[in-house]
Amino acid sequence: MGIRLVVDGKEVTPKDPNGNVVEPFASNGTTYLPVRAVSEALGKEVTWDGDTATIYVGEVPGQTDSWMKLLPPLSGKLVEQDL
Repeated sequence: MGIRLVVDGKEVTPKDPNGNVVEPFASNGTTYLPVRAVSEALGKEVTWDGDTATIYVGEVPGQTDSWMKLLPPLSGKLVEQDL
């Protein structure tokens, strides 16, 4: 039996970006989890910066468009408002 991942009471099957199952594993007393699967299960975006070999979970410091993620999605409909 493998290691189960449960987030907020819901079991999560970790998968890579291609949809392949990625198994958590333990080695020498340390448990390793796929960071993308765990982060996305927590509602956080994952960004990889290959130049600095850095994984960002959530906001990327200095990224100018990070505030835009706080806005509600556009519905594509125009709404008239009385001013």
